[in-house]
Amino acid sequence: MKSISSILAIIALALALFVLCSCGINQPLGTQIPPAVHSSTASFDGREQNSGILGEDAGLFHVTPHFHDRFTAMASTYGQRLTPPLDTTRGVTALPDGTYTFDAEAMASFLRMNRWRREPATPAPSLIKKLL
Repeated sequence: MKSISSILAIIALALALFVLCSCGINQPLGTQIPPAVHSSTASFDGREQNSGILGEDAGLFHVTPHFHDRFTAMASTYGQRLTPPLDTTRGVTALPDGTYTFDAEAMASFLRMNRWRREPATPAPSLIKKLL
């Protein structure tokens, strides 16, 4: 009788371990953070999927008005981080058809500010001290 009860106990224990393992107990505890999503295609600017860049000729980039608007908006936020501070008119020329040309320096500034815009925000040092 005692051997039957010990066999049943072992079977019950094995079954319990199997159920616990299949329920995800082997997963790490805590918050799971999904991987970052990185876009590998151009975004739409109006109906065209060109990110606002219409073309390049002789080192000048032909861009849409929306691209220029994004440039000036980012310049107001991130322009002071550049050395020297960004002048949104340097290297940018308005064309009669409403589009713009950017020289290589203006395009590099746009790309740098766009990277800063996409980076996760870092908390202020005063907030970090409060959390510690």
